[in-house]
Amino acid sequence: MAALGLDATRLKALLRTRARLTLRQFLRERGRIVGLLLSLFLFVPLILGAAVGTAIGYFTLPDPWPAQLLGIVLVALWLAWIALPLVAFNLNEGMDLTRLLVYPIARRDLVAAMILGTLFDYPTYFMLPLFLAILVGWGGTVALPVVLLALLLGYGQMIFSSQLLLAAAGGILSSRRFRDVAIILTALLGSSCYLLQQAAAELFSRYISPEQLQTLRPLLLLQWLPPGAAARAIERATAGAWPAALVWLLYATVWTLLLGWIWWRLTLRLVTGGGFLLNLPARSPRPRAAAAEPAEHPGRRPFAWLPADVAALSKKELQTAWRTPRRRVALLQGLFMPLALAGFVLFSGGIPDAFPPWLGLTLPFYALFSTWMIAQNSLGWEGQGLSTLLLTPVPRARICRAKGLALGILGLLPILPLGVVMLVLVPSTFTIAGLLAAFAAVLVALGVTGVASVLFPFPVRLEGARTQTRTGGGCVSGLANGLLVPAAVGILSFPLILPLGLSYWFELPALSLAGSALGILYGLALFWFGTGWAGRLLQQREPEVIEATRLPDEE
Repeated sequence: MAALGLDATRLKALLRTRARLTLRQFLRERGRIVGLLLSLFLFVPLILGAAVGTAIGYFTLPDPWPAQLLGIVLVALWLAWIALPLVAFNLNEGMDLTRLLVYPIARRDLVAAMILGTLFDYPTYFMLPLFLAILVGWGGTVALPVVLLALLLGYGQMIFSSQLLLAAAGGILSSRRFRDVAIILTALLGSSCYLLQQAAAELFSRYISPEQLQTLRPLLLLQWLPPGAAARAIERATAGAWPAALVWLLYATVWTLLLGWIWWRLTLRLVTGGGFLLNLPARSPRPRAAAAEPAEHPGRRPFAWLPADVAALSKKELQTAWRTPRRRVALLQGLFMPLALAGFVLFSGGIPDAFPPWLGLTLPFYALFSTWMIAQNSLGWEGQGLSTLLLTPVPRARICRAKGLALGILGLLPILPLGVVMLVLVPSTFTIAGLLAAFAAVLVALGVTGVASVLFPFPVRLEGARTQTRTGGGCVSGLANGLLVPAAVGILSFPLILPLGLSYWFELPALSLAGSALGILYGLALFWFGTGWAGRLLQQREPEVIEATRLPDEE
C-alpha cells in the first residue's frame, strides 16, 4: 500500500465503516435477510449457470467466437452496472463521499475505499463468478498478467461509470417524477419477460440466419468501448500479439482514468454546492381556485349506498391506490403476472386450435393470486398516514371493511374483462362457475389478508429517493407474508375449489354452479368475520402496528 501511496490505517477505517453500514441494513431491517436469501435462491443458480456456460464457451467455441463471447460478457456487465442506479437508486446505501471529504483523507484513499467497498455489496458477488470464468478460460497461458490487469481495469470502469451516472444525473434520479416512471416501467418489464423473450427469439430466428451468425463479429464494435478494449487486450495477448495487447491495455487504462477523473470532478461539484449536473426543472405551483367548488350532492357521491364513513374511507383507498406509484405497481403486477404465466402454459407450443374446457376454472386461482398481491399489508401501505387514520373516531372494523371493499373492487377489475374473454373462448357452464367462484375467491383472500395486515405488518417506503417498494420489516413478517398467508389463503379457499374440481371430474356442470353460489356466501361470511376480527385486533394492537410500520429513518 505504501508503494501505491495509500494509508493503510485510514483505508482500514473506511472499509470498516463501509462494512458496518452494510451490516446495519440487515440489523435495522431484519426482513431484508429473507429478501437476500430469496434472491440468492433465485439468482445464484442462474449466475453460476451463466459462469459455467461462458467458461465452456471459451474452451469449446470455434475461433473467433471465444473472444467475441468475452467482449459480450464484459460489455454486458458494464451496461448492467450503469443501469443498476436506474432501477435501484439510493444515495445513502453506502458511504457518502460528500461527507467524507471534510476529513483529512487523501483522494487516493477515498477512491480506493470506494472501489474496495463495493465488495460489501452483494450484487458484486453475482459478477465475480463471470470474472472467475474469464480467469479460468483465458488465464491458463503466459497471458495471465494481462488477463488480471484487464479484469481489474474492467471492474474499475464498471464502478466509475455507475458512480459517474449518480454524480451527473442524481438530480433526475432522485426526483419523484423519475422514481414514479422507473417503478412502473420496471414492473412492466419484469412482468413481461416471457413476452419479450418470445419476441426476441422470433426476431432472431426470422432475420438472422446461421450463415449470418458465422460471419458476425460484435467485438469489432465493442472493442471501442471501455470493457471491450480490455477484452481485445486479452484476446491479443493470448494470440501472442504483445504490442497490440499493450496498446489495447493502454486504451482501456485511459478510459478508466478518464471516467475516474470526470467522476471526481463531479463529486467535488456536489461538495462545493454546485449540485448535480443534470436536474429536472422545478414544477411551478398550481394556481389556487378563486372560489370553492360546490359541495357534491349526497345522492351522487360514490358508494352512496354505504354509511358516510365507510364510503369516505373506501374512496380514499381507491384514490391512494392509484395515485401512489408503488401501489400502482402492485396492481399492475397482480394483473400481468398471472397473464404471463397463463400465456406461457397455453402458448408455449403455439396458439392452440381449441381451448380446453377447464380454462374457465382457472379464474379463482387468478383471483386469489392477484388479490393477495394487492391486499397484503394494507395497513403498511398507509405509510405515515396510518397514525392519522387511526385518530379518526371510526370503528376499527369499519376501517378494515372499507379498505377491503376498495381492494375488492381493484381485485375484481381484471377479473371481469378476463371472464368475458374466457366466456367467448370457452362458452360453457364451467366458465360461468369459474367466474362466480372468482368473486368468492376475492372475498376469501381479503378476509385473510385483512387479519394478516394487523398481525404481520411491515413498513413501506412510499417517498424518498428509492425505487425499492418495501424496506423489509422483520423476519417474522417476511416469512409470514411470504409463506404463512398464501398457505392460509389456499387452505381457506379449498371449499371453493373442491366443488369445481368434483364437477369437472364427474362431468356435473350443475354442481359447479351450485358450489360457486354457495362459495359466494362462504366468501361473504369469511370476509365479514375476517375484517371484524381484524378490527378487534387493530384496536388492541394499534401501538404495535404503528411501530411495525414505522420506517427506520423516522427514528
